[in-house]
Amino acid sequence: MTRRRAHPPRASRPLVAELVDAPELAILAALVAVLDIVVDSLRAAHPEMADHHRPHWLPPPANAVAHADRLLRQVDRVRRAVDRYRTAVAPPPTTVATDDDTLF
Repeated sequence: MTRRRAHPPRASRPLVAELVDAPELAILAALVAVLDIVVDSLRAAHPEMADHHRPHWLPPPANAVAHADRLLRQVDRVRRAVDRYRTAVAPPPTTVATDDDTLF
C-alpha cells in the first residue's frame, strides 16, 4: 500500500463570472464534490488504509482494500486534471490600480 499525501482542501464552487466564460466548470465542480464523497466513504469503509504504521507481520490488506487504494490514486489524478483545466480556462489576472500605483 502506498503512503498518501494529506487530503487536499475541498474545491470551492466556481463564481458566476467564471461560469459565464467557462460553463463547464459547474459540472467539474460537481464531479470534484462527488470525488470528495468517494474518498470519505472509502476511508470510512477501510480505516486500515490510513494506518501507515501497520506492522509488516500482519497479513496484507484484503483485496477490496487494494482496489480502494488504486481508486483513491485515480481520484487524485482526476482532481489534478480538473485543477489544471480550471487554471487553463481561468481568465488572465486583472490589475487594479491602487493609490500606490498612481503616478504624480
